[in-house]
Amino acid sequence: MVADLVHQHVGDDGPQRLVVLGEDPGIHFPTLTRRPLYVPPTQERPHPGVGEKAEDILKIVKGYDMAVLAGRRASVAALFDGEDDFARARSVARILALGRPVAVVVIDEPRHAALVRWLAGEGRSRRIYAGYDGSVWLVAPGPASPGP
Repeated sequence: MVADLVHQHVGDDGPQRLVVLGEDPGIHFPTLTRRPLYVPPTQERPHPGVGEKAEDILKIVKGYDMAVLAGRRASVAALFDGEDDFARARSVARILALGRPVAVVVIDEPRHAALVRWLAGEGRSRRIYAGYDGSVWLVAPGPASPGP
């Protein structure tokens, strides 16, 4: 769904380069989006059909440094649950330093009302999906343009 939505909004290059941000550990975002996560949410147990927790795959199989994962999780936490917009802006700047578009998947909008408000006013982001199950925001790399 996310990859298809981004394709509609940014063309052929978007889905191949897109990075997904999501914080719900109950959703296996790579399966649903066909795109990589910036960092997987912390899981207590593996997703059905996957067999291993994402963290174990990244650490044991792929050799990722756990400090890198911890730093990325801190960035995602600051974005979703940060106390102020400055922390959100710093977090997005770190993530966008990859030079790739980012899809922010917000499942629980009431819980993340401050994030949704910030995304709506942040000049690089636009809502590409809104429904009963949440929203998806596309954040483009590059300088922020004036808000709405």
